[in-house]
Amino acid sequence: ARTSGNPKSWLHLAGVRRTAGDPEGALRALDEALALAPDSEEFRFARADVLMDLARYDEIEPIAAKLQEATFARILRGRLALERGNAKEALALLGPAIEQWPTNAGARVLAARAAYELGDETRAFSELREATRQLDRGQSGRAERDFADIQRQADQIAAEQREISS
Repeated sequence: ARTSGNPKSWLHLAGVRRTAGDPEGALRALDEALALAPDSEEFRFARADVLMDLARYDEIEPIAAKLQEATFARILRGRLALERGNAKEALALLGPAIEQWPTNAGARVLAARAAYELGDETRAFSELREATRQLDRGQSGRAERDFADIQRQADQIAAEQREISS
């Protein structure tokens, strides 16, 4: 991607770096993509997602406010609410986003986390199951990372259930 004038190449590199555990490198790649396509909602959404990984929460809302695509904004705000400990608000934002974009496995994983934090294990597992189905259907461009997120969430829920049982 270094010599590429194709912003999608930079987006792909960002995904590879993020999957490899290099969010700073992913952010740099997304900045390159945005330099080539500054109006891309997809790239701004991806950049905000990586900023969330870096816990740079104060930078998220200004990005979400500028997004024309309401579903992108809802997912970002839902994840932000979840990261800040407000699972109820997160679920309220993520529900409509999932209705608009039912194949978004990442949004379903976030909804699963929120539901679990609210004590709704049935919904949490339902969302995880549907996220897995979406990945099985190949309807996510970030399938590997989304699957890793699902696995981490399922492991976290299982570990918390073991702690409660102990």
